[in-house]
Amino acid sequence: MSAYRLIDTDTREIVATGDSPAEVLAATPYLPSDCLDGATSWAEVWESSRSHADGIMGLVEGYTVERCPRVYGVAEVAEACGVSPKRVAVWLARGNWSIPEPDDRLACGPIWYGSTIEPWIRARLASSEANTAG
Repeated sequence: MSAYRLIDTDTREIVATGDSPAEVLAATPYLPSDCLDGATSWAEVWESSRSHADGIMGLVEGYTVERCPRVYGVAEVAEACGVSPKRVAVWLARGNWSIPEPDDRLACGPIWYGSTIEPWIRARLASSEANTAG
């Protein structure tokens, strides 16, 4: 899943997506007439704006770059923790390891936003490393 998307603020149309704001802007096939500082590409617009904050970032009037929330399913949590998806499903079913409740459930299973599950993953990895080091 792409981490960023360029949005036309009038239509809410997704103009481009990518893994970084600069990549999103570089993939944009056209340039608005009101660029910053006479830039000739979106990448130059991004470099001159230096708006690296998370969330919605205003670049050029009429467009914004949004950071898409990271979403995890059982498989992504398992990969991040270095275990099987079956083990994550067992943790969830039994409430083991204090795994957070999913933010939502889809037909494919539970999902967590990164803001919910990533702190837990970091804590679990740190706990596992401490147990193997000692």
